[in-house]
Amino acid sequence: MSIYFPTALKNKIDSEIVSNEFYCGDTKVMISSIPANCKLSAHKHSEAQFGLSLQGVFEMEVDGQRKLLQPLKDAYFVGSNILHSAKNSSSELAIGLDIKRLINENDAGFMKPTDEKELKTGMSFSFFTGSWFEIMIAKIPPGGKMNVHNHKHEQIGIGVIGKYIMTVGEEEQEFEYGKVYFAPSNTPHSAYNPFPEEACSVNIFVPPRYGRKARKAFLA
Repeated sequence: MSIYFPTALKNKIDSEIVSNEFYCGDTKVMISSIPANCKLSAHKHSEAQFGLSLQGVFEMEVDGQRKLLQPLKDAYFVGSNILHSAKNSSSELAIGLDIKRLINENDAGFMKPTDEKELKTGMSFSFFTGSWFEIMIAKIPPGGKMNVHNHKHEQIGIGVIGKYIMTVGEEEQEFEYGKVYFAPSNTPHSAYNPFPEEACSVNIFVPPRYGRKARKAFLA
């Protein structure tokens, strides 16, 4: 089994919601299918959690606050043992992404992406930053490339739209929707899109890089 490209473990959260779960070091990644007119009852757990929609719209209730999550545009976060629930009131399937990690954190709320950037190469980025996580939405145009680099932070990526070539350590894969990669601390990694369509991925850094601070001003 590859450390860098973990295999999904399928799990039923309840009778309707099915989740593909990936274990990346101390972080658990969940990609969950939420059927139309489905509700996940309020619950809590010892892990802190970050989440967003990859596809479709669904409602999250976090510590008594409610918000509809638009794909890749809204996110929620909850600390340890804080109640949260989900509801898909639409007539279409929704796909949720959740990141769990044992962190001593008691904040909860919603946020929008910030710090949107576009490079001369055509690659573009936006960020959700909390006290323990940095989430980067990356768009890689045809021919776009991220050269080999490494850093002290763990990095995890989830394929969302299109496909590209992802290299971690000595392993290389055609990376696409539903796949996950894991680059442990100081592991070289790179990305290249040789395909004719733009690719999009969600990338997680633990802890946040460059001394990034949680953007409380953008909670919504």
